[in-house]
Amino acid sequence: MVRRTRTAIALVLLPKCPLCVAAYLGILGSLGASAWLRDAWGLPLGAGLLAFALGALVLRALSSQDYRPMLAGLAGASALLGGKFVLDAPPLLCAGALLLIGASLWSVRLASQRTGPSPSQDSAAKGAQGSSLPSPP
Repeated sequence: MVRRTRTAIALVLLPKCPLCVAAYLGILGSLGASAWLRDAWGLPLGAGLLAFALGALVLRALSSQDYRPMLAGLAGASALLGGKFVLDAPPLLCAGALLLIGASLWSVRLASQRTGPSPSQDSAAKGAQGSSLPSPP
């Protein structure tokens, strides 16, 4: 019975909308919990999100067989984590973020070049060249 009551209270206290999340975080920040949350959850959450971004770069590299954007993204993610959590160096943090964004854009560009134009663009190009009907002899 006590366990059900605790579960019900926890469900009532969970935020239900983005404004509630903002209000809860504001209350926690005013109580001084933001530093504790950053220390406890900053590195695992940051590493998890960077792993997600690197996973997307790995999948794109496997499909395009070009691993340069993935390596640039790995260097950017390493610089980002090192600049934030190891060295506390904002320039390294910014450089890592820019390198990771650049690697993602590079990967997207390589994938779009590899696939070529879409079928609708290809048929529009054929229509612009002329009719597909054979010319009379």
